[in-house]
Amino acid sequence: MVLQHIIRTSILVLLCLAITSFLKIGDLSFTHANSDENVEETIDDVPTTQGTEESPLSESEPISDDDGTEKSSGDELEQKSEDASSDQTPNQEPSKETESGNGGDYPNINTDTPSSESIPSLDYTEETHESQKHSVVPPESTDEPKAKVETNGVVGLSLLSDIQLEGEFDGDNQIKLRVIGDGVLNLNLLKERYVLFKLPDSLFPYIEEASFNGTYDVPNISLTGLEIGRNRGAIATEQWIIDRERKQLVFQANQLLSLSLLSDSTYTFELNFRVDGFPLITPQRYNFYGHLTNDLVDIRALSDGKDQWQLVLDGNEVPFMSLVVPEQIDFGNVDIQSNMGRINRQENMVVTVFHSRTKGTAWQLTAQASALQSASHTLHNTIFFKRKDGTTVSLEQGSQLIETGVMADAPTIIDYERDEGIFLDVQQQMPQSGTYNTIIEWTLIDSI
Repeated sequence: MVLQHIIRTSILVLLCLAITSFLKIGDLSFTHANSDENVEETIDDVPTTQGTEESPLSESEPISDDDGTEKSSGDELEQKSEDASSDQTPNQEPSKETESGNGGDYPNINTDTPSSESIPSLDYTEETHESQKHSVVPPESTDEPKAKVETNGVVGLSLLSDIQLEGEFDGDNQIKLRVIGDGVLNLNLLKERYVLFKLPDSLFPYIEEASFNGTYDVPNISLTGLEIGRNRGAIATEQWIIDRERKQLVFQANQLLSLSLLSDSTYTFELNFRVDGFPLITPQRYNFYGHLTNDLVDIRALSDGKDQWQLVLDGNEVPFMSLVVPEQIDFGNVDIQSNMGRINRQENMVVTVFHSRTKGTAWQLTAQASALQSASHTLHNTIFFKRKDGTTVSLEQGSQLIETGVMADAPTIIDYERDEGIFLDVQQQMPQSGTYNTIIEWTLIDSI
């Protein structure tokens, strides 16, 4: 699943060039090499938007998934930052000749979206009931209970009456589900007994499998069918079976319950687990189901609504991703010459990616820029980015992949040296006196 949530930020690149005078804009200035006289004047900085703007989620058209949860196709957050620069870059596309014919080739970018590691499937073989073939008489068997089950052919039957599912969320990614129901009589022909919990499809990739644990609280029944006490205990992690196809957690209770002695007493089974985070969908609603059945079926087919619990996240519980970029990019004092070539920044550039409740989510960072433009002149293909792997891309040739990663507990901090990240390459273009501006748009994309 790609493009579930997008954050955009902007950088304002301010470039001043003087033909016959010395101009200083913040920390960026250019001096003409043949100037007989240096005249200094200051231009006020252009106000920009802070680069650390965050937004949990912006509303967009919802899309429903399999379990009734709705997703947004692209919630966006924008932040802008001011970037003082004197840029001119080769008029060229990555891996193509420059339009001016004076620049070299830049490598192509691989913009393939990293895919999350998929969870292996666990297959289950369900029992075939010969009784469904009405024209065939089942052979005699020495296994009398099995013969009776196959003859009766009861599949997907609820073993509890008046089932209810309760749920709790502690605000720290811990979820507790509790299924409660009354026992029913005359089910002694059934062979299997399963406790099933159905998890939301969209949340299933985020569960921590090692955190599964639970408890049971069932009655001890006498031979006369009367309750003579309670049987309580724990359900260990290894006792839970993961039904990946149906997105269900299964506990086999054959040894715990004697169906022929079920009474109308109360039966309780509890499942506890943690999640690494939550998907970036809107709204944040998740439906859970709980049941006790005699077969491995999708328990939603047995639901009457009472065995369902919905988790709704709001406020500080809502997951989000965010991005921080420099407020200003400084290229220092630059002399205007006939062949200016490449211009590096004066300081390192730091980009930070962080999140809330989206641990384990794969992400991509892309960037693109418009051409440097003054009131009367445009410098084409002057803004470039050198990635950590050493490859270089033109930010004026559409959206370019900058970095990829996976959300962890700590923020991801990317520190670019002066000769890495954003730089300018004017080549043989000749800037004119004036103020040049551009907008760099950063996009943070999450994917599973």
